[in-house]
Amino acid sequence: MAFTKILSFILTLAAFFMGLRHGIGLLRSTPEQVQTILNLTLGRTTIGVLGVLTVVGAVLVLFPKTFLLANVLSGAVIFYLAASQSNARNLQGALVELPFLMLPLLLLYFGNPFKAGPN
Repeated sequence: MAFTKILSFILTLAAFFMGLRHGIGLLRSTPEQVQTILNLTLGRTTIGVLGVLTVVGAVLVLFPKTFLLANVLSGAVIFYLAASQSNARNLQGALVELPFLMLPLLLLYFGNPFKAGPN
């Protein structure tokens, strides 16, 4: 029981810091930088929306009442990027996104470490 709580805490912090870092990175990037990194052609608006959604998901993961929403949001953004990679015929890029999709799923499986009581 304590092991899953510790693991959930570590994964939650990892999701928070990774989401914050990548979301802010998206907000600061240009379409040309995204094209270089992700091999995707996304408009400035799409990049901004993805950045905001990533940051919001990262922050919401810290609160027990929004834990589920945060993980669904993060998973949806990652799935969108994987689907976009696949649509652009970049199978390797799509496969790279899949391990990142596991993080929200693992968090949902282990539960919120900040919630009082048993998970």
